[in-house]
Amino acid sequence: MLQIITKIPLFVWPLFAILLLGGLKARKTSAVPIAVLLLIPSIFFGWSLFSFFGKYATDPLAILFWLLCLGVGFSIGFLHMHRLNLQFDRQKKKVEMPGSWIPLILSMSIFTSKFSVGMMSSMMPHLNGSLLFLGLELFATIILGVFAGRGINCLMRYRATTRDAETAE
Repeated sequence: MLQIITKIPLFVWPLFAILLLGGLKARKTSAVPIAVLLLIPSIFFGWSLFSFFGKYATDPLAILFWLLCLGVGFSIGFLHMHRLNLQFDRQKKKVEMPGSWIPLILSMSIFTSKFSVGMMSSMMPHLNGSLLFLGLELFATIILGVFAGRGINCLMRYRATTRDAETAE
């Protein structure tokens, strides 16, 4: 067991802490910089590109499923965020987000699926490219899409309120 823990790349621990603390903070209403709402999906997107396309770049069906899952997740996140009552602070470039457990659940879900793929890949390399890995990767892609949809919706609404405020002045 200790050997497994010592073989985990060092970047995993700070990433886990950031996601956990960010998710716990999101349980309460708070003002979040717009850049943070876009940074998280960007990190997950890069991670997804690296891990997914490293295994399935030559499989057009897998790529199609990745795009489909990304689109489904994006739609869910975009529509969910659209329902929320958000307040924007144009001077500080922040959005007041209502408290929710959803960011914590999503963050830990994507981390767990990516971590599982990484651990199983190193412990059982014969499973690389298997349907199990594909399923975990696609699950993570749906969550990535949810984060992206939330971030894009928030950015669009922020820009719209900024334009409305500038027009009113």
